[in-house]
Amino acid sequence: TIVWYLINYSPFDIAYKLYSVFSIRLVICAIKEVQRAKKISLGVSHAFHEYPHSVVTCVLVGLLKGTGYLEMKIFARLVRGVWLPASTEFLQPSFTTKISLLSAIAFFCDLLDMIPLPRHQVFLTVVGV
Repeated sequence: TIVWYLINYSPFDIAYKLYSVFSIRLVICAIKEVQRAKKISLGVSHAFHEYPHSVVTCVLVGLLKGTGYLEMKIFARLVRGVWLPASTEFLQPSFTTKISLLSAIAFFCDLLDMIPLPRHQVFLTVVGV
């Protein structure tokens, strides 16, 4: 995508030097976490719309929307021929997987009106964590 082209083809490594600045990296990481929370929220909402009585499905769809690339590593390794069954994301979850699971549970509880906060405040709380 465009980020790959900027990193690899920018003259004098301008994109890499900009990303190396701590304040710019902090802003980029904050934007990335807002996007992740939005994907989890939309995934849980969509699954709740389709399967309103299935807690596991709603939370799993939110989890996969938030950490789909980590789960796809398993299949990419299988295709490449480097199968490591002990290093799956479900057996040894990373921090991203754990926080995405908690976020999906929080958004699901919000859809059931178990959290007495407006939806945008729940979203800001999830992003802040």
